[in-house]
Amino acid sequence: MKPLFRKVGRKVLKFITCLLLSACVGIGNANATSDPISEIIKAGVKRVIIAVDLQIQRRQNEVIWLQNAQKVIENTLSKLRLEEIQNWTQRQQELYSDYYESLWKVRSLLQDMQMAKETVELQKALVEEYMLTWQFLNAEPLFVAAELLEIQRMYGRILSHSLENVQQLSTLMKDYSLKMEDGQRIRKMEEIRDNTALLLADTRRVNAQLTGLHSMRKSQLQQGKSFKKLLP
Repeated sequence: MKPLFRKVGRKVLKFITCLLLSACVGIGNANATSDPISEIIKAGVKRVIIAVDLQIQRRQNEVIWLQNAQKVIENTLSKLRLEEIQNWTQRQQELYSDYYESLWKVRSLLQDMQMAKETVELQKALVEEYMLTWQFLNAEPLFVAAELLEIQRMYGRILSHSLENVQQLSTLMKDYSLKMEDGQRIRKMEEIRDNTALLLADTRRVNAQLTGLHSMRKSQLQQGKSFKKLLP
């Protein structure tokens, strides 16, 4: 795990610990104020996801064309006798070398597209996890406004890091003219995918802890109401 994501994880755990320690102090009734920075980041993430989806579709069209070319080449080669292949002229070799280069490009594009799809799905899941939990926390006044604002800022930091990942992916998908070997490009896309997966894991861990804290405070509130009913 890279130092950046270890740092994010430590901040997440520290913040959740502070909230748990404050669980017994009291329950506020104020609603959260919207954090414009997080909202801007969230909107930016959505726009980049849509852009990457479109780029993946264009790459799919390229792959379909190349796969069709591959079938034509394979059918042509299967019709050639071994003696004819052995007697190829230099001109024929150059012609078919272009076709074989296209076949290699098919495999490379398929690998790139698969990792891009995985990264986009992870990013979509991250945004969905954030939105569902944020709506759940705001449904009842169990957190004071200051707590909700800090939670929103914490989500904003996670979304900001995830947006950087998707922007890097978008650049790789959009510009195949970059001076980068296939192996180097694949390793970079793997790194982006893995970093996005780490952020999704952080988000789910935060959501689980916040949901548990929400349930604990709700139970305390109900117990307090029941106790008041027993008083004369």
